Amino acid sequence: MSGDQSTQVSLQEDGLIDSLFRSLTERATEEPAPLEHMTSRLQQYYDSLLNNADWNVENLQVRPGHPTFVVWFVFSSYFPLICGCLGPLSNLLSVAAVICNWKQDKVTGKPAGADESWCYAVNTISMVCGVAANICLLLNYRRKMKYHYAQVVSITGWFVASIMLMLLVAIYHVEFLRHEHYRRYSYSYGFWFAVFTVLLHFANFVLLSLNTLGVLLKKYPPVFNIDGVQNTLILQSMFFVTWMMWGAGMFTALLHVSYGEALYFSITTILTIGLGDFVPQSSGAQTLTLLWCIVGLVAFGLIISTIRELVMFSSASTFYWHRVQRFRELELKNAPPTLSNQESFSRMKNASRKARRYERIFSTLTILTTWVVFWLLGSLLFSVYEGWAYHLSCYFAFLCFVTIGYGVPAPTTSGGRSLFCVWAIAAIPVMTILVMNISDFIFSSLETIQNLNVLRKKKPSHFDDSDPAEAILHHLLDVKKVSDFNVFTTREYLSASSFATELASYNNPSYHQPERSQLAALRKIPNVASHESLKPRLRKQNDPLLSKMSQLQQILIELRKSTLLSNIKPDFKYSFHDWSKFLSLTDLDTSSEFWLGEKSPFGFPNDEPLYFTYHFLHALDRNLHELALQYDQMN
Repeated sequence: MSGDQSTQVSLQEDGLIDSLFRSLTERATEEPAPLEHMTSRLQQYYDSLLNNADWNVENLQVRPGHPTFVVWFVFSSYFPLICGCLGPLSNLLSVAAVICNWKQDKVTGKPAGADESWCYAVNTISMVCGVAANICLLLNYRRKMKYHYAQVVSITGWFVASIMLMLLVAIYHVEFLRHEHYRRYSYSYGFWFAVFTVLLHFANFVLLSLNTLGVLLKKYPPVFNIDGVQNTLILQSMFFVTWMMWGAGMFTALLHVSYGEALYFSITTILTIGLGDFVPQSSGAQTLTLLWCIVGLVAFGLIISTIRELVMFSSASTFYWHRVQRFRELELKNAPPTLSNQESFSRMKNASRKARRYERIFSTLTILTTWVVFWLLGSLLFSVYEGWAYHLSCYFAFLCFVTIGYGVPAPTTSGGRSLFCVWAIAAIPVMTILVMNISDFIFSSLETIQNLNVLRKKKPSHFDDSDPAEAILHHLLDVKKVSDFNVFTTREYLSASSFATELASYNNPSYHQPERSQLAALRKIPNVASHESLKPRLRKQNDPLLSKMSQLQQILIELRKSTLLSNIKPDFKYSFHDWSKFLSLTDLDTSSEFWLGEKSPFGFPNDEPLYFTYHFLHALDRNLHELALQYDQMN
């Protein structure tokens, strides 16, 4: 269900619609081409619209369903985005490692004075390498610098920065022990910020290296496999880090604390945890804190929103696509040699339901596992740094997760506060995504249970399936029970659409004008007062032109319903009878291979009403052109 390579490029550049319809307009003035050729580009256009939420899959050489698809998709999409979040954070910590002292007096807790010049020099060079790597990553995101050049600078910069800083930390520790500084001093914020910077720098190096590996193995082209919304993540992260850096400098002066303590206060404030160990006292400090918080909260909220969209929407649909293809292959393997259309339909529907259920459970368990790891591992590290009992550390970490922050306990050591700066920034988005994911999971489960109850209570209705006009009327009336679409059952709607129903039933000679007694009985039935108008008032019978118009009217009626469904109930599921009518009106393939084949409408993420709408539009375009050609050839 995808276009060729030129269509993929146009779609990625958000120019598909303009270029396609410009081409169609230009072709309209040329000599008429065969109908199949003229409609192929429209079919390609609608297929691209159906797939535009997952266009990044088209960049991969491996398709959904392949055993290694998830690996290369994560390498091409997730790893650059993780670097987009970690890069600015590692730069923030590297700047703090340069500004803050590396040792402090054990008794007073005050900085022990300036560190050695060689420590400042190596630390500064490492910071510059990390900043340069992050700038090239930003240029790579914005495609202002070629992928290969940007990757070389970013990977080299973070590798050099991590190695230099790691050696500096190791040498400083050796010198600290050799000169017995531990008798009078302890490590301060600068040292611990440097330790965590090493970890983040090296993580960026590994992630970008693995992303480049996929390019070298020709698994995807040399470009980050992300869309426009995700593309802004690194800009949001850089603004947030810059705002935090400026806030830490401001609070250093307002609260009369060190830069490390001010950075710790900034993070507890912006995450709405508020442990209360540092509090603005003067009215000026309180006012500036409030103003600074407003901007910071908006910036952090945008980051969480972008990450949530990535995890719960774009990637969730891509992983669902992969799993539904895997289940489709299993259905094909286990299917008997001959299958009817309805059996193929049921098998593919079953594969789609399994994939959706599996993906919901898998994503929930993945996020839940991530949250538990953050909680338990963070609690362990806080226990080590602060000397707390483990259960007390778990209590503290959980309060921070839910942003309550009673302040008892609260980290007091420079190592514990430095750890908090890194852990909390990552933990809060994880908690937010967990809550939203579980809420969506519970909501979808309750909705499924409610739909099952509705189906159990639903009384069977009887109508003539072979009668298209009666089937249309039945569908209009039955939609109320399924989707609560009262608009379809009102007298005003049926009266306004009476002629449309007449024209749709033009080719059915079974309708006759009801007798006077029948009309009186029909008028007593709610919302069916216009049933007598189903008999066409057109005098010509079996006219090719009117027959074609009748087919167009049926498409318009179905298009009206699918359009409403796509806006009001986009997850609506059609029955096999609805799909059969859809296939007959759109002249799509009706063989059993259609349902279980690669182009099955259940083989990729899409909403069924939207699928119906786009293909009805395509059928309307094609039929109008056929009608024009037939009329033009008439004598």
